[in-house]
Amino acid sequence: MWSRIFIALVLLLVAAPAAAAGTGGFSQSELAQLAPLLVKNDTVGLSEFDKTGKPVSMTLATRIRAKRDTVFQLFTDPENFYYISTLFKENTILDRTENAIVWTWASRHKFFSIVGRNRIVLYPPHRADVTVEESSMGRGRFTLRFVEDGDSTILVINGFLNVHSSEWLIRFIVGNSPSMIQATNIAIGLVVLKGTRALAEREQKGKPKRRHVTGGTAGGEPTLLSKEDIDRLKPLLMRGQVFLCNSHKGGRLKQAIVVDRVRARADAFSAAAAVP
Repeated sequence: MWSRIFIALVLLLVAAPAAAAGTGGFSQSELAQLAPLLVKNDTVGLSEFDKTGKPVSMTLATRIRAKRDTVFQLFTDPENFYYISTLFKENTILDRTENAIVWTWASRHKFFSIVGRNRIVLYPPHRADVTVEESSMGRGRFTLRFVEDGDSTILVINGFLNVHSSEWLIRFIVGNSPSMIQATNIAIGLVVLKGTRALAEREQKGKPKRRHVTGGTAGGEPTLLSKEDIDRLKPLLMRGQVFLCNSHKGGRLKQAIVVDRVRARADAFSAAAAVP
C-alpha cells in the first residue's frame, strides 16, 4: 500500500511556536485546530522521532460521517475487523471479560501467512486500547480515541508497532531504515482508519456490512496547501513530521502531502535540492 503513496509536496517551514502537547496523540486544542483540514483531507498524521532520528510514535486522525456510538461499537466485536481489513481473517476469541477481549487472527497466503494475537480494552464510548501481543508484523500498542464532532466522529489512532519484533522476513525487508519503520506504521494506521470509516458510514446508513475494497483510479493533479493550512500545522511541526492523505471517491489514494521543518533558510534548501 505504501508503495503507492507518493510525495506530492514537501514544504519548508522555519521557526514556529512550541506545541503544548507532549509526545504522542493530538490534544483537544490540536484537534480543534486541525478540524478544517480533516474536512478537506482524508487523513492528517504526525510522526515523532527520538534524538537519533528513529520513529517512536505515529498518530493518525480521520473524520467519519457517523455517530460516535456507531463507530465505537465496531470495536466491541472482532468479527467486524474482517470488514475493516481482510488482513484480519479467522478471528477467534480466546478470552472475553466485561471490557476486554483477547483474540487471534490470520491472513493466509500460498507462500506466507500473517498471524497475530491482540488484546483490546474498551472504555466506552471514547477510548479503546489495543495491544498487539504477538504477530508476524511485530508487537505494539495503540490507543484509539473517538471524539464527537457534531453528527460525525473524529477517530484518532496513536501508537507504535515495533517491527524489529516481527518475523525474519519483515525484519529483513524493513531493516534498520527509519523511513521503512515509519512507512510500515503509517500504512497500518491508514488501513485501519479507512476501513473503519467505510464500515461505520455504511452502518450509520443501515447498509449491510461488506469487506473494505478500494476502488477507482490512483493519482491525479496534486493539491497544494494554502498559507492558512500551513499555519495550522506549524505547532505540530515542532513535534515531528506531518503528513496528509487524500483519496478519490472510490477510496484509491490520490496523493500524500509530507510537511517537514528544515533547520535551514529557504534559499539554501532550494539550492541544495536543485543539484542532482
